[in-house]
Amino acid sequence: LMELGALVCVPQQPLCGQCPLNGECVARKQGMQEEFPERATKKRRPTKVFAAACVREPLLGAGSRDGLWLVKGENKLLGGLWGFPLVPFKPLADAKETLEKRFDREFGVQLTLHKELGRAEHDYTHFHQVIVLFEASAEGRKLVLASEKELARLPLSKVNQKLLKLSGAAISRRS
Repeated sequence: LMELGALVCVPQQPLCGQCPLNGECVARKQGMQEEFPERATKKRRPTKVFAAACVREPLLGAGSRDGLWLVKGENKLLGGLWGFPLVPFKPLADAKETLEKRFDREFGVQLTLHKELGRAEHDYTHFHQVIVLFEASAEGRKLVLASEKELARLPLSKVNQKLLKLSGAAISRRS
């Protein structure tokens, strides 16, 4: 019966002539066969927006090479994966100064946010994520930086791989 519904009672153009139950079908008797099966309305996923800081600093002993500041995720969703530091962001309400204070509170690093480098989006099963990547500079604390070689070996989520591309980091990763 399940196979019958999947192959014969298809939305918009049911194949009633091929159905062994067409004489007993209530929908066909009422002329409503094209209204079934009803499509379930998809529940809209909420969108969560974050700001990410792209901090580049020269690596000691690496000539003109830069390193990127990444943090290791400790939450349940992406625990153990590395990525850009994130803070919640309300694009129309939050000024750069507000975001700088959030980064300081969350990571203990005083940042100055500069230009926006771009946006990356990713869909999870229960929400849609938008991350706005800002070029930033850090003050007052030495950061642990990853070189391009190290970036290629670190476990990164797909959205952080997108952010790496936006940052201009030249790394070769296995997909």
